[in-house]
Amino acid sequence: MASRSDGVDRPVVANASIRDLEEALRQRNEQLHQKEDQLRIKNAKIQELEAQLQRQGERLPELERRLGLTSSNSSKPPSSDGLRKPPTAPKRGDDPKRRPGGQKGHDGTTLRRTETPDRIAHYFPEVCSHCGTVFTEHTSIAQAIRQVHDLPEPASLIVTDHIAHRCVCPGCQKTTQASFPDGIKATVQYGPTLSSLMVYLNTYQLIPTQRLVETFRDLFGVTMSQGTYSASIWVRGARQTGWNMLDTLHRSPHELSTALVTDAQR
Repeated sequence: MASRSDGVDRPVVANASIRDLEEALRQRNEQLHQKEDQLRIKNAKIQELEAQLQRQGERLPELERRLGLTSSNSSKPPSSDGLRKPPTAPKRGDDPKRRPGGQKGHDGTTLRRTETPDRIAHYFPEVCSHCGTVFTEHTSIAQAIRQVHDLPEPASLIVTDHIAHRCVCPGCQKTTQASFPDGIKATVQYGPTLSSLMVYLNTYQLIPTQRLVETFRDLFGVTMSQGTYSASIWVRGARQTGWNMLDTLHRSPHELSTALVTDAQR
């Protein structure tokens, strides 16, 4: 018979130990399965991140290429360069150390005083600032001069009636008709100065027709449609015999404004 000196049934103890080991093994297996599930999830996440990283890596060269595009190496307009506008390369033969601005010996364009002004305006103090005596122009003893260069105020068009008379000869009793000046073909038309100026601003200064029509309406009160400009002003401006378009294009802005003022004062 088995010994029972310790008071414990050994088979029962062995069975309990086996059950404990089986339970511990089962729990360990569950933990292993959980770890495996977590590992599979992590692996799937890693694969997803690797795929995303690969896609971003494939897009990176294209984005870098787009970022490097400017108006000088693509069809983008210069206004899109913003603050990344590349510096203008110096012209061949220019000294890179040359200081900006006018150089020695350069004929400047500084506005200078003219000795033949078109108008003179005098200003006298009204009363003495000490005793209140009224001043007259005969009390002037000194003067300070400041000169202003400006454009004349826009004025309405000058309308001229050209009347060609037919006269009867007192000798032979026959009539002779006077001729109109060159360029006057229609019953009512715009003159050569207006025509040439509009053609000059449209074709040389590249002002769109619609804005040009609006400009002349606002400045001179000329009500004209784009169709009238295209059908009338362009043809007459291009075929004038007096102040033609070619002559207009070769005039400096100063000569052009002087001609306009002179023509307006006639």
